[in-house]
Amino acid sequence: KTMWEELGIDEPPKGRLAGEIALRGPALELDTDIRITGFLAGKMPKPASLGVATRLRPKRSEATISLSLAERELLKGTGAIAFGLQAALAGKWKQVETAPVELDIASKPVRIGDMLAALGLPSDMGGEATLSVTGRGTAKKPSGSAQLTIKDARYDEAVLEKAVVSLSATTDRFELGLEAKQEGGGRVTAGLSSELGKDKPVREVRVSANGFEIGLLSAFGPPSMRRLGGKLFANMSMRGRGEDVGMAKGKIQLRDGKVSLDGPLRSLDGISATLSSNFGLIGFNLKARAGDGNLEIKSSTKLKGLVPTSIKGTFDLNEVPLATAAGNMELSLEGTIEADEFDPKEPGLDIEIKKGLITMPEGTGRDYHSIGPPTDVVFVPSLAEGVVDDEGKAASPLPPFLLTVDIPQTLQLRGQQLNGVIEANLDLTLHKGTVEYLGHFELQRAWIEIFKHRYTIEKASADFPAIKDFNPFVDILLVKEFKTALFKVALEGNLNDPPKPEFSAEPALYDDAQLLSFFLGASPDDTGPGRTASAKAAGAATSLVTSRLTNIVQELIPVIDVLRLESTDNSATPDQLLAGKWLTEKVLVAYRARLQQANDQRTNLNEFTVEWWFLRRWVLQAFYGDRQVGAADVLWIRRF
Repeated sequence: KTMWEELGIDEPPKGRLAGEIALRGPALELDTDIRITGFLAGKMPKPASLGVATRLRPKRSEATISLSLAERELLKGTGAIAFGLQAALAGKWKQVETAPVELDIASKPVRIGDMLAALGLPSDMGGEATLSVTGRGTAKKPSGSAQLTIKDARYDEAVLEKAVVSLSATTDRFELGLEAKQEGGGRVTAGLSSELGKDKPVREVRVSANGFEIGLLSAFGPPSMRRLGGKLFANMSMRGRGEDVGMAKGKIQLRDGKVSLDGPLRSLDGISATLSSNFGLIGFNLKARAGDGNLEIKSSTKLKGLVPTSIKGTFDLNEVPLATAAGNMELSLEGTIEADEFDPKEPGLDIEIKKGLITMPEGTGRDYHSIGPPTDVVFVPSLAEGVVDDEGKAASPLPPFLLTVDIPQTLQLRGQQLNGVIEANLDLTLHKGTVEYLGHFELQRAWIEIFKHRYTIEKASADFPAIKDFNPFVDILLVKEFKTALFKVALEGNLNDPPKPEFSAEPALYDDAQLLSFFLGASPDDTGPGRTASAKAAGAATSLVTSRLTNIVQELIPVIDVLRLESTDNSATPDQLLAGKWLTEKVLVAYRARLQQANDQRTNLNEFTVEWWFLRRWVLQAFYGDRQVGAADVLWIRRF
């Protein structure tokens, strides 16, 4: 491997290196001059040049440095120390400690966009920046200061008139400060100071803000979070000595905030967030709008120094939209967050869902994408070259974090194709960038609609046996009660090795082809045991065609859930059409039309029907039609 490959650099930098060394006269003067030109590395948009020159004289040493970008000088600096070759050759190196030093570096105005591009960050920010650095004193007792000044920084609608970042340091103290002013009047000031060289130094932090627009921070954020806004208000300070870092006092607020994301939660608006601190008690409150919904999070944290000792909080999400492949689902949740005895060595949080509702996207099952890997994601082997497995990873400085999620039958799932109640207890351990799953997930009191058949979900569970891969063991049983048969669909196995569905029926009078046709939308009521073979085949074919026809009709008339052809006897020819709508998972209302003229005056040509499955195996059927004929029956269904 090359030197660059050993350093983990895929594309080595480019440029030219030149240098000169000159030794003159009996006075021993040594000059060096090193130049790098046409330098390009990483995501630098333009080539840079760097020059370093030294002048070593008998009693004084000097150095200069210059930096240019695209042949435009950006920075120039000089340095000097009252120590030369004469003292160095005489071995008087201790004089370096007391020799006066001088350092001056100043930059020309530089476009902020060019600076960001050189760092590989988004470069569409306007404005200019200048830098100045000074140093004085001696090598033993130096002092210095630096100042970065930014003017007219612009991004989106936010304009920063001026910002100054300053740093000053001596042998016994350093200070870091920030002052910024925006075009609209927003201001922010911040400072950090600390004593140096003491066993118990005094440290101070202070932050003050008044209406400072944070939109400029979007320029430094990832592409997945580009629209950021809101006004910052703050007044907080902290003072401590030695290991006692002290307790903060004050609050920080964000008002009228907004952010756009690329994840399932697309945007938040009207954000109001408050972080307050009162000597060891941290409070956090967040309110925001999400589409037509809203959310609120509250928490209280007790600290000992900077270490949490207990955390308690609540969250309330009301009809928050989440984007999925099939459309927007809505999430409503109420719950708690707790860590009564927070241990920094074994950190963890307990989350309990007290009440919840997931509203699935409207539409039919055909709107969902087929199962399979996404086409816009590139998968690479976990042990490919350059990737280190778990055994080769450096020890993580952070301990594993345990997140316990408890859902005690409080989360409802509601949609046109799926309804139920979720119960779960999961332990998620986050460590070294991986997640380990342990626990149980179950869907209860549920039904699902597949190919126009509504199934009762007798069993649907997933078990996670302390594994790092998301590969639970699933156990699912779906049941559909027809008039003439009880049809079942079973799946059992690991999710990453998808189990094949197994079809069965009671009574066991159907072959595999017939069972598959039932799953695809046919009905055993049209292929009952009392009919001829030709009638069974015609009934199955008619049922399948009707299922496909329902898909087409639903595009034109979305309110229709059920569309089927029926026969009044065991003949192969259907003589009536039924179109219906499920009002709930148990109530079907429908319209039935005769396709042929009925000679019997007690047979309706058009009639309205209702089916109410009020108990398991019990159904109330009622109808009334245009010939003023009606009836109601209560049926108990038992399969043999």
